[in-house]
Amino acid sequence: MGWPKAAESEVVELSRKVGFLVDAEENIHYKIITGVKGLESVQFYEINKNKYMARIAFVEFSNLKSSKRYYTLKEFTDMQLRVNLHPMITEADRLGIRENLTYLRTTETIQNIPSGQYVIIKHRNGGRIAGTLTSFEDNELEIQTPVSIETIPLWNLKQITYREEIKNRSSWKPTVYTLSALSGILLTEGWNMQTKPNIDYAWYYRFLGATFGLLAGAEVFQVFSVLTSPTTHFKLTPDEMDKLRN
Repeated sequence: MGWPKAAESEVVELSRKVGFLVDAEENIHYKIITGVKGLESVQFYEINKNKYMARIAFVEFSNLKSSKRYYTLKEFTDMQLRVNLHPMITEADRLGIRENLTYLRTTETIQNIPSGQYVIIKHRNGGRIAGTLTSFEDNELEIQTPVSIETIPLWNLKQITYREEIKNRSSWKPTVYTLSALSGILLTEGWNMQTKPNIDYAWYYRFLGATFGLLAGAEVFQVFSVLTSPTTHFKLTPDEMDKLRN
């Protein structure tokens, strides 16, 4: 990375409130480093008595990268003063901030999505993939679409839409089954109109349509329960989080 060696620089503590390593929550709470998307942590080095360097680790498309910034003694002292004058960060502060730092909990979130769930993926290149999540291994998602199986590396995701839970729609079951049976009858009635069978066969086809409609009702009800459950949009990059806030 080209960071200064121990012999050339020394890690310094910005403040006792944050210690030698500033994490993402502390950085936001104390407003230490600004303008860095996906910041994960910051560490400060003293290059000499008048020059300091910040080593910044940040997440970009689920990959950990790093950069550096240089500060004069006055700029570093101003940062120290700002942190020292700011109220101490609490656990409640951390939890509130971390809720919005989705890029730091991407893997955990994807692992908690049950296999077999319908998801919509927004790809890094701007594309959109919709299908069933069949597996998540080695930081790659396998999505079964109607026409193919897609393998998507985690770092190519910008957003994933899924359902955290399937709502209990039992009260709608009689309605869904009835509509499913009626759909079966309507289909067979169309057949009757085209073939014009005798009355016995016409009623037989109607009964057959109603039976198939009721059998399909279980699948229709399951799909109905899924589609009417609220969706969760998980943004996987800081840029997407900015769009969500706006």
